[in-house]
Order: sequence, then C-alpha cells, then structure tokens
Amino acid sequence: GGVAAMTLTLEASDTLTPEAAVTSTIGVAVSKLDEWINIDNLNGGLESDTFFLDFDIAGGIDAGAGADRIVLRDGVTVSGAVIGNAGDDTITLGRVGTSAGVTLGGAGILAGTGMDTITVNTAVTGSINAGADNDSISLGDTDASVTGTVDGFTGSDTLTGRNLATTWAIANSGTAGVADGSLTETTTSNLLLPNFQNVENLVGGTAADVFIFADNATATSIDGGLGNDRIEGDSTANTFTITGTGSGTSDLATTFTSIESLLGRGGNDSFTFDAGSSISGLLDGGTGTDILTGADDGGDFFIVTGSPNAGNLFDTNDAAIPPNGTGTQRTGG
Repeated sequence: GGVAAMTLTLEASDTLTPEAAVTSTIGVAVSKLDEWINIDNLNGGLESDTFFLDFDIAGGIDAGAGADRIVLRDGVTVSGAVIGNAGDDTITLGRVGTSAGVTLGGAGILAGTGMDTITVNTAVTGSINAGADNDSISLGDTDASVTGTVDGFTGSDTLTGRNLATTWAIANSGTAGVADGSLTETTTSNLLLPNFQNVENLVGGTAADVFIFADNATATSIDGGLGNDRIEGDSTANTFTITGTGSGTSDLATTFTSIESLLGRGGNDSFTFDAGSSISGLLDGGTGTDILTGADDGGDFFIVTGSPNAGNLFDTNDAAIPPNGTGTQRTGG
C-alpha cells in the first residue's frame, strides 16, 4: 500500500475473509491477511461477493452488483463508506453476545438499491442509510445501538427493535405513513437510536414496547411483537378501530397488530370494536371526552362500582351477565 491508497477488486462471486485466497484484477493471488494488509479499499464484482472483516481498513467497501454479503465483526473500524450498491444485500454489524462495537467512518452504511437486510448486533458508531426499495433494519441483540442516523430512505422499510423493553418516540415526518423518531431502552433510559427517519413499518421485540406518537406523527404499520405492548396517541383526537385480537386500524398507524393496550392521551378519542375483536390489556381514553363503541353483536358493558368512566366490555349474547361472568373481554378499563 505505501503512501498511496490501494484498492483490492474482487472478480465475480468471490469471497473475502482473512483466511480465504482471492485474486485481484491484476491477477495477483493472495492467500493470507498479512500479504495484503496495506490494502485500503475493497471492491466487489458484478455478481454475489462476500466480505468478512475482523480487521480495520483505512478506506471503504463497495460491494458492487449482485446479492452481496458484508460482515463486520466487533472491534472493526472501516474509515470509509460501506456501499452495498445494486442487488439484495445482507449487511451484519457485530456478533450476538459481544460488545466491542463497530466504527463506521465517512457516510457509514450506504446500502444502495435492492431489498437489503441490515442487522445490528453491537454498538455501532456511525450512520446507516438503507437506500432504495423495501429494506429491513433490525437491532438483533441486546447490545445493539447506533449513534448516528438510521435512514430507511425510499421504499417501504421496516425497523425492528431490540428484545428489551423499548420506548418508541414517533415524530412527524411530514409524510403520511412515514415515521421519524428515536428508540430508548425503557428501564435504563439509554438511547438506542437517537434518530431514525423515513421508516414505514415499526416492529417491537420480545419485551414490552411502547409506541408514543407526537402530534401529526403517523406510521404505515405497527407490530408490537411479543410482550405487553402499548400504543399511545397524540394530544389531538385519535380514532382506533379494533378488528381482531390486539389488532386494528387507526389514524396513527394504518394497521396495528400484537398490541395489548391503547391509550388515547389528549383530545376526544374514539374506540370502536368490530365483532370478534378484543384488547387484552388496558384501554385508556386519557383526557378529553372519549367514546367507546362496542360491536353490534350483543356485547354488555359492566361499570365497576366506585370507578367512574371505567369498566369492562364482554362479548356475550346473554341478557344479563354479572361482572365476574364468562365471555371474551374486550377492554380492561
């Protein structure tokens, strides 16, 4: 390498690991890491290439065309951009169960075109841009975090949170169905993602997730995942229609699934149950004058003594069922 920056370019469908032998475009065979340790930039070919790095590079990676795989192990620093370019690429940052972190210089991850899958398993210093098309970004381990911006860019993109209790603060992106915001670990208040943007679909992990909407903020879909999950509306009037078990539609998210509780917060909110639908946790109208409408299938309201504006809604065709009667509970309060 010397003083001038050197670039190693792979031929079609090559694999680059510290142990693997590869051939550069000038025909020089290399078989060990210490034989090309001064290479600054790594470029892929026209087909599917694999880059497996557990060492630092002073430049960047351009995977080229094809469905490429890029793996950066914990402790690695890539000083330049990591570019997926064209193709449905898979990018993995760090290993599950380790915490040494990955450092990205320059523009960070630029996934490019194609339906890319990006998994963060460690603390990442830098930014991620998923590029065009429908991409998936996941915080795959309990140590996962990103200091910079996570940008879904264009397409219908999905962001999946960690398997720890997480608070999703959803901000107004200015575009209907597109979410900006941040992720915070609920129990410790540690900031996991200070800024995500241009993401349509939000998916919780296996623990309790809380999705809190700022005024005029929206998303295309919310999937609470496992755990006791909750959606909290904004300060204006919100509309929730419960169409299934923990699922439905609202003015906040076009669809929601695997949600146990709904909170209207401010404004005059409306909650409507379709036949056969249910919410297993708490339904709280918050402030304002709120409306709860049961399904047109013979459901009964039970008002708890000493608790004004609260009670339970059961789905039953019986004329009179006591509060401790049987049936499908629609709301917890």
